[in-house]
Amino acid sequence: MLVPRLPEDAAFRVGGEEFAVLMIQTEKSRAIASADSLRRIVEHTKFFGEGARLTISLGVASTPEDSQTPAGLVQAADGALYRAKSVGRNQVQAA
Repeated sequence: MLVPRLPEDAAFRVGGEEFAVLMIQTEKSRAIASADSLRRIVEHTKFFGEGARLTISLGVASTPEDSQTPAGLVQAADGALYRAKSVGRNQVQAA
């Protein structure tokens, strides 16, 4: 299973254990589906030799619905991420 991506998309480390994925020309519903696909891939992948399992929480925000500025978009995605963590982790929340 692969996470769909366009050549223009890019991933960045924001800090600590947080990353951002910029998905150019992707509708919010498609970004949510891609985020959930990534979440499932991580959940079912065996890491570190003996099969340690990891989970991830993801927040999705889109322009122009959630913000029209880069800072506002990051803030909206960050809020959704923290909501995903607070309601049980290992899930995707949208702004």
